[in-house]
Amino acid sequence: MNTLWQDLRFGLRMLLKKPAFTLIAVVTLALGIGANTAIFSVVNAVLLRPLPYAEPDRLTQMFLNNPETPEGRGGYGNADFLALKERNQSFERVAAISPGNRFSLTGGSQPEEVIGAVVSADFFEVLRVRAERGRTFLPDEDKPGSPRIAVVSHSFWEKYLRSDPDAIGETTTLNDESYTIIGVMAKDFRFSSVGQSDVWTTLRLNNPPRGRPPYYLRVIGRLKSGVTVDQAQADAKEIAGQLQQQYPNSLPKAPIIKPLKLSIVGDAQLSLSVMLGAVFFILLIASVNVANLLLARATEREKEMAVRAALGASRFRLIRQTLTESLSLALIGGMLGWLLAMWGVDPMVALRYE
Repeated sequence: MNTLWQDLRFGLRMLLKKPAFTLIAVVTLALGIGANTAIFSVVNAVLLRPLPYAEPDRLTQMFLNNPETPEGRGGYGNADFLALKERNQSFERVAAISPGNRFSLTGGSQPEEVIGAVVSADFFEVLRVRAERGRTFLPDEDKPGSPRIAVVSHSFWEKYLRSDPDAIGETTTLNDESYTIIGVMAKDFRFSSVGQSDVWTTLRLNNPPRGRPPYYLRVIGRLKSGVTVDQAQADAKEIAGQLQQQYPNSLPKAPIIKPLKLSIVGDAQLSLSVMLGAVFFILLIASVNVANLLLARATEREKEMAVRAALGASRFRLIRQTLTESLSLALIGGMLGWLLAMWGVDPMVALRYE
């Protein structure tokens, strides 16, 4: 143990003696390790880790075909969603979302804009998530004429309600309308398919008197146990055919059903896989470059090694010394790479979901 400690101190002294070499080797390793760690963390968060909901494999997202979009997928209209909700045989629950709403929050020193989503009452039940404080929506609270109520995020509760434990039942003014706060979601709750929201209010839907458009709703559903996506697709197709007969002047709209995980990931699966392969080769190139630097330095140290061998150092001791120096470089480069990865992961994940 004493000789190992001695080798470590000597190795660090030799690295400090050649600061340019040490800096180049450490930075090269840090960039390779940091890039790999950051990208793998994102791949794990986006592709590998299951969605943070109960039985996520049963969650789906539904679209109607729209040739005008790059993916060929568009939103649901009121009539299509209400028909799906009432007539389907494949889903435990379905919910509609009107995302990306911006609410003007008044009542403070000056108005502020908050991002929210207007959802049908079954939204939280489809995901099987509960409020941290209070409750979520009840089944009939999205009927026309129902009281105006809202569920807020944990950050909204902290920022605008001052983390008041008695905030449930208070009112807040959104877009000049008074809403009663009925629940506060957990700090880690996020529905990535529509980005971050701080307020959820109820979506009041009526059957349109004239036709099916506009198609603006995002629809999610939870499959019944044992029902496959293909079976649900056939069920939704039959309902869409009934709507076509009901509204003969509307354009035909074929339903598209995708697992929610696949819908959220989208094209990111290919791009992240390519990025992961690219940074792997960056790490490989970095390792080869550092190995070449170490070989060049070993050539410069031939005289030193000959002197140490002449003084009685064994071949094993000389090998251990060089390994100690190499491991010291790797450890320092790895720690710096870890710091770079920690700095870069959160912005990358946030960029994916914004």
